[in-house]
Amino acid sequence: MNAKQQKPELSRPLSRREFLKKSAMGAVGISLTGSMVSTFDAFAGTPVIKSKSKVVLIRNPKVIDGTGKIHLPLLQEMVDRAITTFTDKSTIIDAWQEIFTPEEIIGLKVNANMLKDFTKTDWISHYPSLALAIISGCNKAGIKNENFVIWDRSEAEVYNARYDQPDGLKGVRLMGTKKARREPGGIGYSSELTPVGEKSTHVSRLLTEVCDSLINVPVLKDHSSSGVTGCMKNHYGSIDNPSEFHDNGCTNPGIPEINNIPVIRKKQKLIIADILLGAYNGGPRWRRDYFWPYGGIVIGTDPVAVDWVLMKLLDEKRIAEDMQPVEPRATHLGLSDNLGLGNSNPEMIDLVKIEMG
Repeated sequence: MNAKQQKPELSRPLSRREFLKKSAMGAVGISLTGSMVSTFDAFAGTPVIKSKSKVVLIRNPKVIDGTGKIHLPLLQEMVDRAITTFTDKSTIIDAWQEIFTPEEIIGLKVNANMLKDFTKTDWISHYPSLALAIISGCNKAGIKNENFVIWDRSEAEVYNARYDQPDGLKGVRLMGTKKARREPGGIGYSSELTPVGEKSTHVSRLLTEVCDSLINVPVLKDHSSSGVTGCMKNHYGSIDNPSEFHDNGCTNPGIPEINNIPVIRKKQKLIIADILLGAYNGGPRWRRDYFWPYGGIVIGTDPVAVDWVLMKLLDEKRIAEDMQPVEPRATHLGLSDNLGLGNSNPEMIDLVKIEMG
């Protein structure tokens, strides 16, 4: 069955037995590196499995210059090394084939909003550059450009991020759930109403019907409510009513419950966080005064662990700039851990750091 023939995920509430079964399956799916994510019995409140989550952080400050231009060969080397390190494979082909097959339709869920201040500058180049490096690596494993969809909440935002510029992305579909943020059109959202705590939502048809699997490609920014915008907050762009999930630090309900939506848990196979450029203050908007050319990427499969690493990097920068850390506001991390989505305890995160520059 291809992606277009797949039926949308059913969204009725899970029974206790079904919840535990799905959590265990999710943990097994993440164990490709030998680092199984902890699952949690949210009903009994007791740990079921506790194993470390592997996260790879690779950095080379030379990959981005003072104007935002990206050194593409260096970035490709970084992505290739990060994915082989993460999967413990010796070749790029083996690494990507460990995760994906050539038949899959793979979505890159990007975060291309709030770009007004720099869409026509070189600071935008980290967006298409990282996508190009990811897809070029997958090409070596026999996955063609035509198998990829780069998407966000609106097609206009995807094009604003200049994903249409690199020649190496020809054949890749650029799509949005909507044509433009405040306009009708686009593929739209599933008709299935999905429970999110005491609220509900509709999930993008790009996720439910078009893509077989997903690479979450977030950026790193601070956020006034959740403290940090990372891979988990990125799924606010996967639903039709994100504004309803910002109360109480995006937890009432919010980030944990959205990331617990079955189709998100099922299809998200990899996270590659773009920290080539970050924003350490004023987020979720990109404000030029607070651009931060870090020159790194983070790879993992545990969204909680990845966001914990991103939060710590953000706080290191903010403390260096005499600003308050965001960690006290990032309460969604612990709540997501309790829900069985991953590890927020640093003792349960196997962080592999690679400094190339």
